[in-house]
Amino acid sequence: MKRDAWFENTFVDDKGPIDFHNDFNTTNGRGTFELDSIPHGNVHDIPPLRMILILNRNFDILPAIIKLNHDKAAAYFMLGETTGTSAGGISEAGKVLRIPGTIFFPLHHASQGNRFLGLLDNSPNVDVYLLNTGYIGGKENSESSKKVTIGHSKKLIESLLKNELIWENDNDFEYQIVTKTPNLSILNISTPK
Repeated sequence: MKRDAWFENTFVDDKGPIDFHNDFNTTNGRGTFELDSIPHGNVHDIPPLRMILILNRNFDILPAIIKLNHDKAAAYFMLGETTGTSAGGISEAGKVLRIPGTIFFPLHHASQGNRFLGLLDNSPNVDVYLLNTGYIGGKENSESSKKVTIGHSKKLIESLLKNELIWENDNDFEYQIVTKTPNLSILNISTPK
C-alpha cells in the first residue's frame, strides 16, 4: 500500500494497519490513489471516453442495466436516486435518497444538469448506461423481488464492454433494455417480468 492513497470508511486499528475486512463501523469503505500507481499501461495513452455508467439503487421496475439517450441520461443523473448506506451513519442506512450526481459540478442544480447534458451532446460517440444496484420488482423482503448482485453487475459490465448485449427500445419508458445476453441468468435479472 502506498502512503499517498486516501481511504474513507475503512477500519484502522490503534497500531495503524488498515483492515479492509472489518465492517464493524460500515460496509461502505473506499479508497483512491493516483493513476500512476497502476503498474500496467501508460496513463498518458488512455483511449477516448466511449461510455458512462450511472449507478442507481432502485427497487421497482428498472432492469439491472438500461441504455439512455443523452436527454434521459441527464435526467437520471439529476434524479440521483439511491439508497443511503452506512457511510452516512446509522440513520441514513437504507433510507431512500435523492442526491443528484452533480456533486461533481459546484453549480446550481439546473445549471449542473444542463452542463452535463451539454457535455454529452458535445460527445456524440459516448453512450450512457444506468446500472441498477438494488432490486428488481420490489424491496429486499418482497417475494417478487430479485437482487441485482455484484456478480450480475460484473457480468453485465463485461458483456457491455465486449459489445455482447442486444438492445431493444422500450417505448413506454423511452430507454433501451437488454433483450439478449450470452448468459441467460443475467437476462433473467436484467429484464423485468
